[in-house]
Amino acid sequence: MAFDLFDHQKKSVAFMLEHERVLDASDPGTGKTRVQIELFAQRRKAGGRCALVIAPKSLLKSAWENDFAKFAPGLRCSVAQARNRKQAFAIPADVYITNVDATKWLAEQGPGVLRPVRHADHRRAVDVQAPHGSAQQGPEQDQGALQVPLRPGWYAELERHRRHLASGVRTG
Repeated sequence: MAFDLFDHQKKSVAFMLEHERVLDASDPGTGKTRVQIELFAQRRKAGGRCALVIAPKSLLKSAWENDFAKFAPGLRCSVAQARNRKQAFAIPADVYITNVDATKWLAEQGPGVLRPVRHADHRRAVDVQAPHGSAQQGPEQDQGALQVPLRPGWYAELERHRRHLASGVRTG
């Protein structure tokens, strides 16, 4: 079953494809999660690299994993919780979904911890690095999450994000 984007979501995806970094501050209930999944699916299909989604614990499976299965069924997701963290990050995947508690663990593991899916149609092996980064933040009931841009040095950047999120300091 196909799930078409609404016009405002199509505009968001088009805008995000043209800009390296974007903060989507759309109102709750407007489909930010759907936009992020579509955006990532398009980039991945074009040869982009795997993604790391950081979301509240209560939404890892019930929202993010389920929405990826619904809107981008061709992408493989791995959900990492405290009890299965090491195994979840060792599984080849297009998308790794976890919570902020895992960021310190990921930073300590270094850049080789994730095992992205290697697609036969890609000319070269895919590794953990996104050509563009985007962030989506909102209240927990709106599936607020952060997609961390993964580039060389991603684990240090992830640790900075973790400290910022854990500090409770509001900026901007």
